[in-house]
Amino acid sequence: MRHYHVGILLAGLLATHHTWAITELNVQDQGVVDLFLTGKSPANTLIVDFSSGLTTADFNGDKIADIAVASPSETSLRGISQTGRVAVFFGGNSLKELVSPVDPEHGKENFLISGIIQGEKIGTRLAAGDFDQDGLSDLVMYAPKKGKSDEGPRLYVVYGKTNFSAKMEMPTHADVVITHTHANNVPNAQDSLDVLNLATGDVNGDRVDDLLILDDINNQAHVLFGKAGQKWDKAVDLSVAAGATLRVPGYDDFYHVGLVGATGSGGMTSGLLVSDLNGDGIGDIAIGLPEASVGSLEKAGQVYVVYGKTGLSGAIDLDNADIKISGGLNRDQVGGSLAAGDLDGNGQMDLIIGAPLSGLGQMSTTGIGRVLVLKNVVNRGQSLDLFLDADVTLKLSGEKGKIGFYTGYTLSAQDVNHDGISDLTISSPNAFNGSGKNGWVHVVYGSNALKNMYDLDMDADLAIYTPEPPKSLCCGEMGTGLAISDVDGDGKADLLLGAPRSGFGTSSSGVLHVLLNVAAKQAGATSPNMAQLDSETFQLHLPLVTISDSPFKIWATMNLVDPTALIFELPQDSFGLVEQSSASSSTFDGNTGRLSIPNLHFSGVHYQLELVAVSSDPIRFQIDLTSLKTLP
Repeated sequence: MRHYHVGILLAGLLATHHTWAITELNVQDQGVVDLFLTGKSPANTLIVDFSSGLTTADFNGDKIADIAVASPSETSLRGISQTGRVAVFFGGNSLKELVSPVDPEHGKENFLISGIIQGEKIGTRLAAGDFDQDGLSDLVMYAPKKGKSDEGPRLYVVYGKTNFSAKMEMPTHADVVITHTHANNVPNAQDSLDVLNLATGDVNGDRVDDLLILDDINNQAHVLFGKAGQKWDKAVDLSVAAGATLRVPGYDDFYHVGLVGATGSGGMTSGLLVSDLNGDGIGDIAIGLPEASVGSLEKAGQVYVVYGKTGLSGAIDLDNADIKISGGLNRDQVGGSLAAGDLDGNGQMDLIIGAPLSGLGQMSTTGIGRVLVLKNVVNRGQSLDLFLDADVTLKLSGEKGKIGFYTGYTLSAQDVNHDGISDLTISSPNAFNGSGKNGWVHVVYGSNALKNMYDLDMDADLAIYTPEPPKSLCCGEMGTGLAISDVDGDGKADLLLGAPRSGFGTSSSGVLHVLLNVAAKQAGATSPNMAQLDSETFQLHLPLVTISDSPFKIWATMNLVDPTALIFELPQDSFGLVEQSSASSSTFDGNTGRLSIPNLHFSGVHYQLELVAVSSDPIRFQIDLTSLKTLP
């Protein structure tokens, strides 16, 4: 029983006195990614450069989330160029049985959707919801590209079912085709609809999912209401059928700057969210306008919140929104992405606002990016200023954050570590250490002790990186697509990360990284520089460590001699590759989370090395190679 009690004591001391050092996972390392889904060829990327090009939902009714992933530039099944494809992989055992990497070209998906109109690019946006309340999720796909003069942009809906045809063509096999034929002062059908974002949820209180379509050209969000037991007509014209519209007076568009996006085929977008913020059981609507100026603050950005309600209908002017949130800096451009969750565990919803194009107040700078959190947003008043009212700010540190990294490009507030509190997942798809637009994703675990400021590269709980060039899987802009769901049916959160320019070897076909039970990968993270405490012998084993460009080598075992104060002893005979060492003790510093090991002797030089706590169950320390220093 001794090891049990001491284990609890150690975990308690570490949890009380230390905020964990970041755990880093590289997608190239063995055991980090469980499944790679890859694109066909360099010209045809698997993930479009928007977060909505990837979605998860239960399409086949087995109570396990499935994966829908788009290749908008893909050639059709008939060989027609750039019609786009959407591949759907069923979750559960069929997903776990796949052997990586999986190329949809070889038919391993459960069903494949393709277009027949040249240049249509099906899948540029994806969404899912149960619009007829039959217990099966329905798939929505946006096709933006113009075809013939009478073929404008459209959305296709395929209803969920227990059995799908292996291959389907749009519009032939679409259950619903959604268009907008009477655009706002635009007579050409080709320019009748420009979908910036999609969202789903019940906003009118009938317990059936509704579809929200954020439309740039018509300067509004269309709401198409779902209805229990009823399917939409085969052809739906939003100008007639939309049950409600949310309009933005005074702006020509939501966000349409022509900025080259992550795959070079589009740009940034506006955030659109449906979430029950006020706790009345009905979804509320949040819309981001990153280009909006606020007084003298150019492009500070704004976010509008409209509460859902029974009987929601008609035209809604966002000037009369229930909450208006303004960016607090020049070119902060808040609202590019949105999420909501209870990050501090107090039972109240917090609103997370991404500003991936923020220049952090610098007029000539854009795209460093940051994320802001408004706790308990519905009880803060109708008008909020993020400069004054933001409770938490998350960004990369000044050393790491660079122009064009787009921190906050995609967001999630799903519970990753299964503690019942929402966690915050943030992507920086163009981030790199040396070069390459590789992509980083950081996870900050929710708690009742959130800080006011986070430097993600130092303060996050978990970081997922891609390798630097010229290694395989580099340069992929990972985090362009992001989803968190349970796709293998084990009740644990799985992390899906789209990297549209990634690939194996010289390929850049696009890769979707699937990390099953990602929180367990943090607890079980292994590294050549990781030391773990043996819970039976109470020995801390340091593996063989070699410092580059140095003769220093270490391999040691330290004994835990005082569990109440976390004091470790370094016996003289514990080293295998150090010429000599002095018996000494090391005490864990609960304030810094570090354990210093002094009096290491190698080649006539005295060294000190530091370990950083990264896990409490089991007890693990990361060996900080940068801390090695010589002593007098």
